[in-house]
Amino acid sequence: MSTLQGALEKEQLFSLLSYLKLTSASGRLEVQYGQEDANIYIEQGEVIHAESGVLQGQHAIRKVTNWAGGRFGFHPGERSPRSSIDSSLEGLAMSIAVAEDEDVRDFDQGVDLDRRARMIGSLEGEVTLSADALMLLPRLNGTATLRQIGQALNWSEARIKQAAAGLSMHGLLQISKVSTSTISNEFTLELRKAYIQLLGPAGEFLYTDVCRGLNIDLAQLPASRFSEVLRALADSISDTVTRERFVQMLVQLRSKYGI
Repeated sequence: MSTLQGALEKEQLFSLLSYLKLTSASGRLEVQYGQEDANIYIEQGEVIHAESGVLQGQHAIRKVTNWAGGRFGFHPGERSPRSSIDSSLEGLAMSIAVAEDEDVRDFDQGVDLDRRARMIGSLEGEVTLSADALMLLPRLNGTATLRQIGQALNWSEARIKQAAAGLSMHGLLQISKVSTSTISNEFTLELRKAYIQLLGPAGEFLYTDVCRGLNIDLAQLPASRFSEVLRALADSISDTVTRERFVQMLVQLRSKYGI
């Protein structure tokens, strides 16, 4: 009979394991998430074995840490059939954190966030995704870049990269090999007009200075530098109220042109 049970929120697994270590518990921790489950065996507070589907050891623990939630039950006294983990709880947590960081770095190498991304494949079999990856999936329609998706979700670059890395690991993400070419002239003309209208006569000179400073011809604005240009234009406006109005106009323009 389980003497400890309840809901397990995302990223709470190691907090629960720390509690079991503090109490020098021994037994089997069962975690269920949807149709998936995992068993983690503990002796005197230390994790000695974990299994979930075909995964064992650290790989099984890492799978559970990526679940968006679930339920748990601790069954004291149940002994492990084998041993697959020989590090301390602290060492295990560190190893998983390092592995996740390496996944993001591997994904980051040579990947341009200003490239379009779309979902490929399907969610079949034992595919475990983080809550962020699941949130990202329906937005991967091939028309928006990873950076644009991240901005729409109000995510940091690190967060969008980590979620994308998780999808890439499962072969669910395809990034365009060639960055989208250029932003339409219609958009850049309206952008220039809006900027000059807000700043008055000095706007035209400031606009030209920003473009010159970035070494960019806005008549042929590369999509890969789109966000950089918009930030530079906004930063060039010293008045807070005017800058906020410019940002609002940007939102309307991007919506109008589907950018």
